[in-house]
Amino acid sequence: MTAEVAAGNVDLTFDVTPSGLQQLRANPNVIVMQAPSYSVQYLVLNMERWFFQSTKVRQAIAHSIDKEAIARAAWLGVGRPVEGLISEATIGFWPGVKNYAYTYNVERAKQLFAEAGWRAGPDGILRRDGERFEVTLVTFSNIDQWRRAGIIVQSQLRQVGIDVKVETAEVGAAYDRARAGTFDVGIFRNTWWLGQPYLNFLTHSVNIPVSNFSRWANSELDKLLETAGAAIDDDEREQALNRVQRIVVESAVWVPLVSNTSLLAAKKSVGGLEVLASHPWWPPHLRALALTRK
Repeated sequence: MTAEVAAGNVDLTFDVTPSGLQQLRANPNVIVMQAPSYSVQYLVLNMERWFFQSTKVRQAIAHSIDKEAIARAAWLGVGRPVEGLISEATIGFWPGVKNYAYTYNVERAKQLFAEAGWRAGPDGILRRDGERFEVTLVTFSNIDQWRRAGIIVQSQLRQVGIDVKVETAEVGAAYDRARAGTFDVGIFRNTWWLGQPYLNFLTHSVNIPVSNFSRWANSELDKLLETAGAAIDDDEREQALNRVQRIVVESAVWVPLVSNTSLLAAKKSVGGLEVLASHPWWPPHLRALALTRK
C-alpha cells in the first residue's frame, strides 16, 4: 500500500507500516499523521513469585525500564511511551497518572534493590539469602514489537542485576502460559476504548487468572472498579477510575510500556485529517464522514 499512496493511486490509507513510514514522509505530495490508539503494551509481574512480594523490588524494576528506548527500538518510532495502563485515546484516561509513574532511573533502582536486601554477586547478578535473581520473561514470538521489547527489557534488567531468560510463543500459546502462571514476567497487550471495563478486565481479582495475569488481588482496587462501573454520578465515577489508575501504577505490579499509534497517509488534497486523527475510536463510517476534498 505504501507504493500505491506514493504513486497517488490511493487518497488515504491506514495501512502504513513502520518500514514505509520514512519513505512516505519524504514524499512532498503525501501527508503522514500519527494518532494515539488505545492499544497498550505492558509488562506484568507474576505475584505468586516470592521476589515480587517486595514493593521496593517492584518499584526498582519499574525504575529500570527505559520506555523511550523501547518506543524507538522495538516500535521503530511509531509507539509512544505510556505512564498508565490505559492510553490517552481511551475514554476515562486520567492525565494525572503521570505524576505517579516511575521514571527511568537506574541508580534509584539499584538503591531500592539494596534496601530490599539484594546484593550483586561476582557475576553481577543480584543475590539474596543465597538465591540468584533469575526470571523467565514470556512474550509473543509472532509480533515483532513484542519480541523486540522482550530483548530490550532483558538487557535493561540485566543492567541492574536481574538475569532474564526470554521465552517467546505465538500469541495464543503465550496467553495460555499467562493463564497457567508458568512465567515470572510477561509482556502482553490489550485493546479497549473504554477505561473501566479495560482496567476491570486486567486488574480485578475476579479475573484471576483469566486476564489478570498478575494474580494480585487488592480489595480497594476491586471496590473502586465496581464503583466506577456502577456509579450514575459522573464525578463519583471519574474519581473512582482516577484512583484505580493511580493504584495500578503505584503498585508496580504492572509496568505500562508503549501505546501503539495509528498511522495514516493521504494525498494533500484530502481534508479533515486532524479531526480524524483526534478520534481514533471512531468506526470506519464516521471516519469517512470526517473527510473532505480540498
